Amino acid sequence: MSEVETVVKKPRKSSKDYPRCVFVLDKHKKPLMPCSSPRARKLLESGRAVVHCLYPFVIRLKDRLLKDSELQPIGLGIDPGSKETGIGLYRIVHQSNSQLSLNYHQVRYVLWMATIVHRPMISKRLKTRANYRKVRRQKLRYRPPRFNNRARPKGWLPPSIQSKLDNIVNLVKKIIKYVPVTLINVEAVKFDTRSKLAKELDKAKESIITESLVDISAKSVMKTLISRYGKHCVYCGKKNCHLEIDHIVPRSKGGTDRLSNLTLACRECNQSKDNKSLKTFLVGNVNKTKILSTIRSFYEMPTKDASQVQAYKTKLVETLETLGPEVHSGFGQQTKLTRLANHLPKDHCVDAVCVKDYTDPKLDIKVVMKTTKYLVIKAMGRGKYQRATFDAKGNKTGHRKRQKFAFGYQTGDIVKGYTTKGPNKGWHVGRITIDHDGQFDIKVKDQKKFGVSNRNIKLVQRSDGYQYYFKDIGEAA
Repeated sequence: MSEVETVVKKPRKSSKDYPRCVFVLDKHKKPLMPCSSPRARKLLESGRAVVHCLYPFVIRLKDRLLKDSELQPIGLGIDPGSKETGIGLYRIVHQSNSQLSLNYHQVRYVLWMATIVHRPMISKRLKTRANYRKVRRQKLRYRPPRFNNRARPKGWLPPSIQSKLDNIVNLVKKIIKYVPVTLINVEAVKFDTRSKLAKELDKAKESIITESLVDISAKSVMKTLISRYGKHCVYCGKKNCHLEIDHIVPRSKGGTDRLSNLTLACRECNQSKDNKSLKTFLVGNVNKTKILSTIRSFYEMPTKDASQVQAYKTKLVETLETLGPEVHSGFGQQTKLTRLANHLPKDHCVDAVCVKDYTDPKLDIKVVMKTTKYLVIKAMGRGKYQRATFDAKGNKTGHRKRQKFAFGYQTGDIVKGYTTKGPNKGWHVGRITIDHDGQFDIKVKDQKKFGVSNRNIKLVQRSDGYQYYFKDIGEAA
């Protein structure tokens, strides 16, 4: 280890390279108000605090109690998605009537942001496992089928969707343990049908709120159709005219209110089409082929991602309501308008801090963001239950060890390791993949793995099924 001792220390990075927020606990592990990273460094150097957790970074004070501290309202925003979910923490400051010269009713100071990368191909793995099981059963004696244990429980979700729900709920539970969250804002799914949106709007009790929500939803649908077809009539091509929303397949003939079944038409074409089918209406039209190809390109658009999010949206809100803080829902169009009004870039974690309650659409929000760093939380799983290994053709190639630990470490542990050779020589902090021969692989961020000996590593944090690293807003994956 002589090479380790002669390592030249690198200069300390600026506080701008990391998020400015550090979570704080009192001596009894009760959440306090977060502090800045420079203040956390002073507390650690003076011995008043110790490191409680690395990802997310949490310190625990030795001389402070919750009853001696003052708490402020903190909100947690969630922007659920099928592949990624944005999480944002912010401190809420309400403007009084004398302070409304800024034209904002609420100011949100962003404290911390994160993005959950959900685990892909879960359904594909389940099908592969089922095929292996089917082959094994063919080699066994005949067993009569059972039907008394095949019923699905109430509220059942497919494993691929349940995994996304569990990722969000587990992170929210962890944040509530470290931060005194008082409010949770969840962005509702962009409704694919006008009928479902109408059912949601019927729940609003005040007519003023309902009228505002209808305006927002109608504008959202119109903007989406204009982005698809342009500002002209799809049938005749007329521009600079009043455009109306037309059903491609009439509702009287089984058409739905799905967004893919809507298009733009001028009043003359809309009235002359009436309840005719598309082919009947376009008989004799010179541009029939072009019109049909344009409409079909959007009419058959896949809605897999939207349907996945909508599948667990309701259960997500119901689960969050059991955690303690007050839960509000908001529309995606409101989130977009808030983000554009504050001139913020498009990202899942940025949308999370812009989510607001749909029952108060006239609430103007000012978002103050002093950092562009956010934490990426990538779901990796906790290992494989299946011990046999197979190649791409299904042939058995090996057998996994029964024990998941080797030399006191397991795959997924975050360690600080020293590489003695090669271009990657030096200290690295990352996630390891173990091997029972003592030569581990360490992976920093999403870079290529490189080898490190078990004698040259130090445990930083035990595996919890996730990989952590920091990114800049707008940085490519």
